[in-house]
Amino acid sequence: MKQDEQILLLVALLGLGAWLWFFRSGRTVAQSAGAAIATGISTGVETVRKLARGERNNNPGNIRISASTWQGKIPVASNTDGSFEQFDTVQNGIRALGKLLLNYSSKYGLRTVRGLIKRYAPPIENVTDSYINAVAAAMGVSPDEPLELRASETLFQLSKAIIKHENGRVAYADEIIQEGVNRALV
Repeated sequence: MKQDEQILLLVALLGLGAWLWFFRSGRTVAQSAGAAIATGISTGVETVRKLARGERNNNPGNIRISASTWQGKIPVASNTDGSFEQFDTVQNGIRALGKLLLNYSSKYGLRTVRGLIKRYAPPIENVTDSYINAVAAAMGVSPDEPLELRASETLFQLSKAIIKHENGRVAYADEIIQEGVNRALV
C-alpha cells in the first residue's frame, strides 16, 4: 500500500472514530439528567429537544412547592428547582395533579373548568381566561359545564389538558397519564 493510500485510510478511520464518539456521547447526553429527550430514533435521525420545566421535574402540572406530603415528592432539601415540586416519577407528579384537582372539588366545591383553573392558575401568575378556554376546548366542554372529577375519563382529560397548557405539549403516552390519574382516584 502506498503512503498516500495509508494516509487516506488513516484519515477515514479517524473520521469514523470521531463520528462514533460524537454519536455515542450525544446519545448519552440526551439520556442523562432529564435535560432532553431524543426523538425520531426509528427513522435513523435523532433529534434532541429541551424538556419543559414540568417534564424535568416529573411535575407536568407545575405544582408549586408546598408543605404537602405528596407520594413520591423529592424532599425540599434535595429539590433542585427551588419553586416547583419535583417527583421521583412522572406518574407520581400526575397523581399529585389529580389529587389537587380532586381536593379543589371536594373542599371548595369547584366543579367546572372555570372554577378549577381560576384556583389552580390564579390571574396573579397566569392569563387565566386563556388557560380556561384552552383547557375547556381540549376537553370539548363549556368552561362552566359541571364536571364529575371522580370519573376516570374526566380527570384524565382535565389532567392531560393542563399538562399540555403547562408544558406546551403532552410528552407522555396516554397510558402514563392514566396510571397517574388512577393513582389519584385511589
